[in-house]
Amino acid sequence: MNIKKQKKYVVNELSYISFKKRESYLNDEKLLEYLSKSTRDKIPVSVNYKNLVIKSFLVPEKELSKKDIDELINWNMMDGYCSYGICSTGGQDFICPPMNSKSIEILKNSDPIIFLREIPEYYEIIELNQKIEQVLELYEKEKGVYEVLNNIGDFKEVVRLENDKGRFCTFDEEYLKYYLYLSKSMLIRLFYIEFIDENEFFWKGEQEENIYRDVENETYYKLITYSSDEVNNGYYRGFQIIRNDGSSKNLINQLHNIQDYESFEILDENSEKKIVSCNPNQTDVSPLQPIFFENEVLVNYKQNKTKYEVYGNKIRCRGCWVLNYDLTESGLVHVFIKHIANLPYKEQLHWKRYNVTSDEDLGELTRERYLQGSWDYGPTKLELLKYNLNNFPPIIKNNEEIYIWEMSSKLKERRNLNTITYIETDSIQEIETEINFLKQVLIEGFKEDEINRLIINKECKPSINALKCLLKQQNIDIEKINNIINPLREINSFRNIITHSGREYPDNFKIKTNNLINNLSDSINLLVEVINLNKS
Repeated sequence: MNIKKQKKYVVNELSYISFKKRESYLNDEKLLEYLSKSTRDKIPVSVNYKNLVIKSFLVPEKELSKKDIDELINWNMMDGYCSYGICSTGGQDFICPPMNSKSIEILKNSDPIIFLREIPEYYEIIELNQKIEQVLELYEKEKGVYEVLNNIGDFKEVVRLENDKGRFCTFDEEYLKYYLYLSKSMLIRLFYIEFIDENEFFWKGEQEENIYRDVENETYYKLITYSSDEVNNGYYRGFQIIRNDGSSKNLINQLHNIQDYESFEILDENSEKKIVSCNPNQTDVSPLQPIFFENEVLVNYKQNKTKYEVYGNKIRCRGCWVLNYDLTESGLVHVFIKHIANLPYKEQLHWKRYNVTSDEDLGELTRERYLQGSWDYGPTKLELLKYNLNNFPPIIKNNEEIYIWEMSSKLKERRNLNTITYIETDSIQEIETEINFLKQVLIEGFKEDEINRLIINKECKPSINALKCLLKQQNIDIEKINNIINPLREINSFRNIITHSGREYPDNFKIKTNNLINNLSDSINLLVEVINLNKS
């Protein structure tokens, strides 16, 4: 249960009115249900909400003794014991760790999951134990929400701290159990639930005490009830033990580089179809065995620009993994089996969906780089375009640097220039995405106001016309000017095609879009040369 559902459960099922309706207190089904369910999924580890209090501590793993159980079931402490503090003994002042002064032996010098600090008459500060934060490589996405970047490049919420109308802190089960495994610890979760009429301020009536012991699930509590003719109220005070039970197996396997491997279809030396595993320890094929895929396999990566960067025949996923690939002449994607093996298993499943067999020659880049051992022969036009945009020079006027082109800061937050790519799939959406991005980067990047500071004719608008006026003013050859301006104007023509619904795309639109990218590279390269020549 997430925090919202847990809060609702506390209000609806663990309130005084709810307990009163059910009458049977000792083995209350709703209480036991909450204690059981809340050891899974999003585990509450620190709570002070309505009539529920939970405090959690990490202690070295062990079997509980009778003394441990007797002391824990009678726990009674304020929040201040759960943090570091200043102690004094015999005239000596010193820093005392959490739980140092309590009589519960097993909790002495234990590790709280969160620390509490209070500014009197102001507010309470909740802080996650930094040792946990660092070991699990968590980062605070927003105040009180800690996430981790997992091995497939997704952000997962691990800890959530809420302090709105009561404190509620949950810890993701998989990562909590993983920390228990790493620290050789178990979690002692103390809980207190009271059921008392909101108009009552103290217990009254005949006191009765009952003890509940569930040894198998390591849940213990005592029930104190106070009965009279007017009221029937009381409280539960107890604890649970939460241990590493194997729920973190996937994370432990990742720690030891243990993973599952998928199988793929290839053609053997006799052009017969053959199924091979990409597990390097369970295959008899060469590590450089190519596996072929339909080019639609790339669409997911090209569309999700915030998670993936696709350029230079590589797919990069937030630093979690990198995959080299190439294209055949017909447009099939191929990857060496050794590279597929390095992908997380979930990604291998994605690639398997698009697996095909082919006896086609490998892409030119792969043949030169991997099979012939040749050096690259310099940047492609696409790489040259990115380089020139990343290093676009200023125009110098009266010792002032004036930038006539610059990528907007808002656009930089969404994508970087490295993600401009040639069109490699048959997806119309990919073509539309790239054309829109090229227009935003190149056309909207030209700063009309800055260009107008440099030209005599202030009537040149919009920015591309102003750029043409500036080039004419510099007595640049008209053919060179057209080679700069025409590809920039062509972007608008391409964008008009994709924005008018119902209009048919021209034949070979994918090829024409890639040719446009090459022409834009020539255009920007020529413009950069003109600017640099006029500096000297």
